[in-house]
Amino acid sequence: PVTSLKDQQFKCHECDAAIGVGAAAEARLCHLSGHYFCPQCQLKEGKSLSAALIILNWDFDPVPASTRAIQCFNAQATTELVDLETINPLLFERVPELPQIRSLRQQIKLAHEFVRPCRSGLLEVVKKTLWPRTHLLKSDRLYCLTDLVEISSGELKSLLEDT
Repeated sequence: PVTSLKDQQFKCHECDAAIGVGAAAEARLCHLSGHYFCPQCQLKEGKSLSAALIILNWDFDPVPASTRAIQCFNAQATTELVDLETINPLLFERVPELPQIRSLRQQIKLAHEFVRPCRSGLLEVVKKTLWPRTHLLKSDRLYCLTDLVEISSGELKSLLEDT
C-alpha cells in the first residue's frame, strides 16, 4: 500500500528531507516500498524488478524504486524462497516454461537422492554448478527471485538441462 505524503509529513522516508508541495525537492514514489523519497534517496533512473509483480503477474518490467529498496531486492534475490505453486498456481497453467522447469527440477532432485550416498564426486560437481542455489537440489517447489528471472530469460532451463 502507498503511504501518502501527508502521512509521511512531507518528508523523505529515508533521510527526512522536505519533499513534495512547497519543498525544493520533488517527491518520488518507490513502487517497492510504497513510500516517497527525495531525489538523493531515489534516483530518477533507479528501477528494480518487483517480486510481487513477478510472482502475481509474471511481469518483469522494472518499476521506480529507492536506492535502499533496490539494494534489498538484490540482497534477497538468491536467498528468499517462495513456493510459487502454492502462492500462484495459475502461473503454471499460463507460463509454459514453469511446468518444464518443475519437471527438470524433479529429475535433478531424484538424481540427487540417487547419487548422494555415492562417493563419486559427481554430487560435488552438481552442487558447484548450482551454487549458491542449493534449494534446487533439495526441493522442486521453492524458487528464489533469481530463478524466476532466469526462467523468463531461458537461462535456468539451460543450466538445469546441462546439470
